[in-house]
Amino acid sequence: MLPKTSSAARWLSCVVVLAVVLGVLFRIEHAQRRLFWQDETFTALRVSGHTDPEFRSLFDGRVHALAAVAKFQRVDPTRGVGATVSGLAAEEPQHPPVFYVLDHLWATVFGSSIPSLRALPVIFSLLAVFAAAWLAFELSGSWIVAGCAAALMAVSPFFVDYAGQAREYSLWSLCILVASALLLRALRSHEASDWCWYGISMTVGLYSDLLMVCVLASHAAYVALRYRRDFAALGGFAVAAAASVVIFLPWAVICYLGRHQMEVQTQWALAPYAPRLMLEKWLFNTASVLFDAEYASMILAPVAGILLLLLIYGAFRMFRSERRSVALFLLTLGAVIVVEQVATDVVTHGHQSTTARYLIPLWTAFLVSSSLLFGRLIADGSGAVRKGWFAAFCAVLMCATASSAINSSATVWWDNNDNYPSTSIAKDINASSTPPLVVSEGHWTEVLVMSHYLEPQARFLLFKTQPPFPLPIAQDAFLLAPSAATLRAFRAQPGYAVVPVPVAPLESAAILSFHKAVQKSEKDVVASDRAKWQSTFLFRLESRVASI
Repeated sequence: MLPKTSSAARWLSCVVVLAVVLGVLFRIEHAQRRLFWQDETFTALRVSGHTDPEFRSLFDGRVHALAAVAKFQRVDPTRGVGATVSGLAAEEPQHPPVFYVLDHLWATVFGSSIPSLRALPVIFSLLAVFAAAWLAFELSGSWIVAGCAAALMAVSPFFVDYAGQAREYSLWSLCILVASALLLRALRSHEASDWCWYGISMTVGLYSDLLMVCVLASHAAYVALRYRRDFAALGGFAVAAAASVVIFLPWAVICYLGRHQMEVQTQWALAPYAPRLMLEKWLFNTASVLFDAEYASMILAPVAGILLLLLIYGAFRMFRSERRSVALFLLTLGAVIVVEQVATDVVTHGHQSTTARYLIPLWTAFLVSSSLLFGRLIADGSGAVRKGWFAAFCAVLMCATASSAINSSATVWWDNNDNYPSTSIAKDINASSTPPLVVSEGHWTEVLVMSHYLEPQARFLLFKTQPPFPLPIAQDAFLLAPSAATLRAFRAQPGYAVVPVPVAPLESAAILSFHKAVQKSEKDVVASDRAKWQSTFLFRLESRVASI
């Protein structure tokens, strides 16, 4: 029974502590088990201080030791923070430097292993658990609501998933929550120090992710609508926001000068999706805040549907029952990023809005509104109502926990399956009786990923377009991820036999079905060819003549 608020608080505190402990364990397991995929290899490249052209120079048709590739994924003591920043500015200006600089410094002290590169995002994600509680408390003034927010953030499958990636998204989540809480605090106190801290947090957020601009815009909309007659609030926000923008201007100029490079780096989002596919992805992304078990069984999809409806109900009830200021704050926080993403897709005819990580402000708003729903009813409801909603909250946490358990124990997931069964391929190559030779054309990311999983004695023969025949084929030689043209070139050579090595895909039936839908929607011949590589991603090369 939960007859009193104090009793409810005691029960809830136990549940929150358990959820946070499980969240810590899920994040640690995720960082250790999950495939280090192509986007994370870009992070490691920036941490190393090397550049993309330097790495691509290895594709020269000659044999290189594994160490020659791996050095582009390790901290180089001769290259400092400046090399990391300059590499981002020249090649990936869409990624501001704060996270990469911090990860470079972290790796300098703790090493460049996969768990080490991921440790900092895990820490940021754990801090976000407490920041979610802080934001919920600033909005509600209730520790019960704050506890609900902490518990939901701790076991949320979406936030657990991105916590274990060596990318900036967990830092961005933390910045969104901290900046939002500091804004509410500054608006309440009117203290110059609070506005100063808000400006600092917003600046760090802008230098963490470009889409923090949308969060700043949402804050501006909230302040303008809620405090339009409060000149002290308007002035304090204007000064803090302007200071943040001014400090961010140098990187904004870099982005403007490198806009062509940014277009090249983000052109993957320009492919059109069918309307039905867009809708399915939007619904799935929203549900993943509380439940995501597509790799277990699609039979569980109704559970995701129920929790999706709960998220929507929580947002609807918040607008009906909470103070206008609370509803307005969460509405602007979530709506601005949605408008920006959808408008981008309308203009470009692309599918950027279906990329879940770009909508973190929306997922944050949904999570906090859910904590308001549960926290208010647990704290203020009658005995039967309180008991029922406490049980419902525990059920939601159990579903999210089960989903995160499946998520964190998987090798690949929907967000990092672009590299296919790389660990299975590495296992086949590492089983060679002699030092293996891996032959690959210009698949930069596959080679970088494989460098983390192959044994040190492995060697690479890398080329850009045409295989440099004749090849120094060893006893154990493999052709990795060949294009159709490369396969034809090898098969046209009488001195080589190309034998497919069956590799079991790690993707679930649900993911394979989604990829087929994407290919059909995009009418992308190249993507269709990649799908055909699924069972023939790796080939054994056998020389019919004496090795050179």
